[in-house]
Amino acid sequence: MLETIFIKIPSLDDEELVPTLFNAINSAKYPERIHIGVSLMYAEEKTKNDFIKAITLLEQSGAKIKYNVKKFKEGLLGVGRQRHIVNNMYDGQDYVLQIDAHTWFCDDWDEILIALHSGEKKHILTAYAGWYGYRRNGSRGPIGSGRFRYPQIIEGFRDYIKWTDNWADYPLYNYEQKMIEIPKFCAGFAFGTKEWGEYPGLVRESIFWSEEPLQTAYLKLNGFELYFPNIDKAVICHLYGQFIRKSGKRKAFTDYISEEKADYLMNQKDKTIYESHMLKIEKLKPFYDYKKERSSF
Repeated sequence: MLETIFIKIPSLDDEELVPTLFNAINSAKYPERIHIGVSLMYAEEKTKNDFIKAITLLEQSGAKIKYNVKKFKEGLLGVGRQRHIVNNMYDGQDYVLQIDAHTWFCDDWDEILIALHSGEKKHILTAYAGWYGYRRNGSRGPIGSGRFRYPQIIEGFRDYIKWTDNWADYPLYNYEQKMIEIPKFCAGFAFGTKEWGEYPGLVRESIFWSEEPLQTAYLKLNGFELYFPNIDKAVICHLYGQFIRKSGKRKAFTDYISEEKADYLMNQKDKTIYESHMLKIEKLKPFYDYKKERSSF
C-alpha cells in the first residue's frame, strides 16, 4: 500500500500559497498519496478568491485538501494559532510535512523525503530550507544550490532579539554523513512520522520567535530526535525576504498592524510566552543548554 503524506500549511494573505499547492501536487511522484491541510487568514478578498478557485481545480483533479479560511483579525495573529488549526486536520497519514505557504518542491520530492527518513517513529528531519526565487520567465526555482542549510548560533545575528538564541542558516559541504543530529527544530521544513502528527510539540500561543525554541524543547522532552537531511540536492526551498522581487510576495505582521504593535507582540508578549513555557519545561525535566551544541562542520 502506498504510504501517505500530510502537508501542513498556514498562510497569511500569501500570494505564494496557490503556486505552492500546485507545485506540491504536480511535482509529487505519487500525487494520490498527498493530503494537504491549509489555514488561510486573509485581509484581501483577492487572496481568498484565488485560493477558492485553486482548491476547486485541485479537488476536481482528485487532490485531497482540508482547509480553514478566516477573515483577518488582529487577535488571531500568531504562527502558533495557524499551525494549531492545520495540526487538527491531521488524520492518521503515514508521514507529516510542515512547511510555510511560500515553498518550492523538486520533482519526486515525496519519494526523496521518504527515502531520506530513517523510518524510526520519533525521528524528524528538519532544516532551514534552501532558497528559491523567480526567474526571468516567471517560473519559480532554486537560487544557488537550493540545498538544505544547517542552523548555527551566531551571536548578534539578530540584535533586536535579546531573549532567545540567534540562529543563522549554515551551508554544509561534506556529504559523507547523510543524517546529522541537529540542535533545533526548524519550522519552515520538518518531515516526520505519524507519531509526530499525533504529538506536534507545538505551543498554540506562540506568536513568532518563541515557536522554534519551544517546539524544540517539547519535542526533545517527549523523546523525539531531530536530524538534518544532508543531501546534495535541492528538494524543498523557501522564499526568503531578500529574494522577493516583483513576483512572489509573503506578508509580515507590519503589513497589518503598526510597527509598535508588532514589536509588542513579537518582543514582549512572545517573550512572556517563551519564559513561562521554559519554566514549565525546567520543572518537568532539566533541559540541556543547546547554545553549546554548535555546528562543528
